[in-house]
Amino acid sequence: MIGDSVLVKVIAIQDGQVKVGIEAPKDVRILRKEIFEEIHRSNSQAAKASKGAAMQAAKILQKKASPGNQGR
Repeated sequence: MIGDSVLVKVIAIQDGQVKVGIEAPKDVRILRKEIFEEIHRSNSQAAKASKGAAMQAAKILQKKASPGNQGR
């Protein structure tokens, strides 16, 4: 048991492999480690790209708001 609501079961042991089953409420997210890490990597890359785009937009807005660019 993990906490009060997650049950981990050994389903089978065969050829040196262990198959595990997990019973948990639908609101409990269960991911294999490599999938979790890939999602984390992808989210980090997206955040970096978004930050770069935001910085670029800020520079453009600063140029447009500078005193020499009034009315343009």
